Amino acid sequence: MSNDTSNASTNQSKAEDRIKPTDIPREIRATVAEKLGKEADVYPAKSDSKNGYKGPVIHADKDFIVQAIGKGHRSAIVHLRNDVEFQGPKLQSRDQNNDLVNRNIQVHYRDGQAKAYPWNPERAAENQAQTQRKTVDPVEAAKEYAQTAFKTAKQRDAFVAHVQGVQALAADMAKAPTAPVQEGAKTARSIPVPAKGQDKAHAPSLER
Repeated sequence: MSNDTSNASTNQSKAEDRIKPTDIPREIRATVAEKLGKEADVYPAKSDSKNGYKGPVIHADKDFIVQAIGKGHRSAIVHLRNDVEFQGPKLQSRDQNNDLVNRNIQVHYRDGQAKAYPWNPERAAENQAQTQRKTVDPVEAAKEYAQTAFKTAKQRDAFVAHVQGVQALAADMAKAPTAPVQEGAKTARSIPVPAKGQDKAHAPSLER
């Protein structure tokens, strides 16, 4: 067995469910169905989570904290309350005052223990959008655009080649030093040229 396969198996064994899916109470499942819909999935939290669980709390009692996650909040994660340590005085106060429901939190597990932090989805989306704008590749964006904008492969290739050419030209222009303008050239350009028909009218007459 390769090291990669061995590591993957080890990681999977570490990331075990904190409780068995069959141990999730029916009342919890009913609450999820009521708030998220009958088709919503219900999962137990895992002992290690790479990206954490982000979303609003939809249920909290003395034993469980249930959190809606995913796009459209179509899934729910069930946390054991004793696993979760709330971080920061504001979130701790909400927990003590039973004011967690409808509050957005992010929960990160490590070795079976979880830490919960406040989470702002609007700010997170804004930060993600800014990161994507900074890392966008014009050529890759052109390829993606060409897939829907042009019917033939020849047209798509020509468009992408054009964008690549523009990118290369822009890079060359950025590297090229700007040539200084000579003083004589400035003076020559500053001398006005008389309009047609005015050169004779304004020319000084010669003495006979």
